[in-house]
Amino acid sequence: MAIGIDNIILCRTGKCTLPDDELKKFQTFDNLGDALNKQPIGVIVANPTSLHVATAMSSALANCHVLLEKPVSHNLDGLADLQKIVINKKLIFVVGYQFRFHPTLRVVKKWISDDRIGAIVSTHVHWGEDVTNWHPWEDYTRSYSVRAELGGGVALTLSHPFDYLRWVVGDVEKIYALTGEFSNLKTNTDCIIQTVLKFRNGPIGNVYLDYIEKPTRHTLSIVGERGTIYWDNFDGCARLFLGTACAEECHVPPHFERNTMYIDLVDHFMKCINGIELPLCTLHDGIQALKIALAAKQSASEERKIILQKGE
Repeated sequence: MAIGIDNIILCRTGKCTLPDDELKKFQTFDNLGDALNKQPIGVIVANPTSLHVATAMSSALANCHVLLEKPVSHNLDGLADLQKIVINKKLIFVVGYQFRFHPTLRVVKKWISDDRIGAIVSTHVHWGEDVTNWHPWEDYTRSYSVRAELGGGVALTLSHPFDYLRWVVGDVEKIYALTGEFSNLKTNTDCIIQTVLKFRNGPIGNVYLDYIEKPTRHTLSIVGERGTIYWDNFDGCARLFLGTACAEECHVPPHFERNTMYIDLVDHFMKCINGIELPLCTLHDGIQALKIALAAKQSASEERKIILQKGE
C-alpha cells in the first residue's frame, strides 16, 4: 500500500504472528489454489524457506509473476524446473535480496564499477546478530530461521553477503568454511559460520555470520590496490579511502530506514511487471547465492574445499 497498491489478496497458514485485525481489509484464503484462482498478476512468496519452491512453482504455473523471498530454497531441488517454467512463460521473477536496494551499498558498487580503488585484492564481511531478539514478540524457537526442517540456519538466512558480493565483486570459484557450536541457542542447524571465498576474477574474501552477537554488527570492507572501501549497515555510511585519506563519504538519505529497502523492492517488482525496469536480482542470481551458501555448509560438514564450476 505504501507504493499505491491496495488490490491485495492474502493466502495465510495462520502460523505467523501478524495480528488478524490488521488484515481484515484484505480478502484472505487459507488455500493457495483458491488464491491463485483469483488470477493475481503477481505473487509475493514469503513463507518458510523449505516451502519457497513449491509455492513459486504453483504461482508460475498459474501465469503469475513472482517476487520470492530469499534464499530461494534450502536445497537445489526443483529449481531447474522452475527456471524452465519462468523462461517458457516469459514471467518476471525477482528474488528479494533487499540489500541491492540499500542506497549506499549501491554507491559502493558504483565506486567499484568506476575503478576508484583499482584492482580488488580482498573483501571482508562481518555480520553478527542476536536471533533471539529479531522478533521480540514471538518465541524464536518457532521461527524458520533456527529450524533445519524449515530451511533455517545462519548460512541460508543471512545469505545476503553471498548475493551482494557476487553483485559488487563477481562470481565465486572456491569455498572453504567452518561452523561452530558455541551457543546455548535452541536450534538444530548452524548458528555460526566462517567462510573463505576465492572469486573467479582474482580476489579472496571472507564472510563471517552468526546468530549470537550483541549488539548487531554488519560491516563490509573491500581492499583495492589504490584504496579501501568501508561500509557499515549500522549508520548506512560508505567511505572511500585513497591512500590514508578519506576521499569520499556517503550517507543514507534523512528518512531512510530498514523498511525502505523492502518498499523499494516491491516497487521495483511492480515496475518490472509493467515493463519499466528489468529485474535487479533474478532467479539465476538467487540460485547462485544459494549455491554459495550450500557449498559453505557442505565444506564445513566435510572439512574440505568446495569448487563451484564455471557457469553454475
